[in-house]
Amino acid sequence: MTLTYALYDLYLHPEYLEPLRREVDNNWTEDGYLLEKMPLLDSFIKESSRLNGSETTSLRRKAMRRFTFSNGIEIASGDVVCVPLQAMGRDSTYFNDPETFDGFRFLAKGEQKGTEFTELNPAYPYWGYGKTACPGRFYIAVVLKTILAHMLRKYEFGLADVNAARTFSWRATIIPRPSTKLLIRNRRVGYGEQ
Repeated sequence: MTLTYALYDLYLHPEYLEPLRREVDNNWTEDGYLLEKMPLLDSFIKESSRLNGSETTSLRRKAMRRFTFSNGIEIASGDVVCVPLQAMGRDSTYFNDPETFDGFRFLAKGEQKGTEFTELNPAYPYWGYGKTACPGRFYIAVVLKTILAHMLRKYEFGLADVNAARTFSWRATIIPRPSTKLLIRNRRVGYGEQ
């Protein structure tokens, strides 16, 4: 789903295509992509994930015994609690101008090194947190970046209908609509490699 949402964001925010393509083209060799040298792509995927998480909640935990927080809120034994992932991604406490897509939000100011997509952060619990964080996040990040880098390098793409609904919800899961049509074709000569 993360790949689908990143593609949607490329279609909806075409101003990112050229800087991302430049980064990909500058970090491609006969042996493949130098993914560790693509902070723009990393930031773009992280921002897409921030606004398009596949779940509204994260870090589900079941209380094994009664617990009282310092503010007096009590959790009974057996209660299930979770973190509001989608709400946190749109909260100005954690992000400046949280409703605006900023593909390069996670780059450090004045340089091209910022936080990484795979980083664990309590304000961005996309991968979970602590000892139970997703151990496959590094593999997933490599696969996502490789596919997106290849698509940026080789294809032009768009949405058939930018106004069509692109997702639906089932319980806490946000799912791409299978009826959404993506337009993909080989890049034209003069746009880069054929």
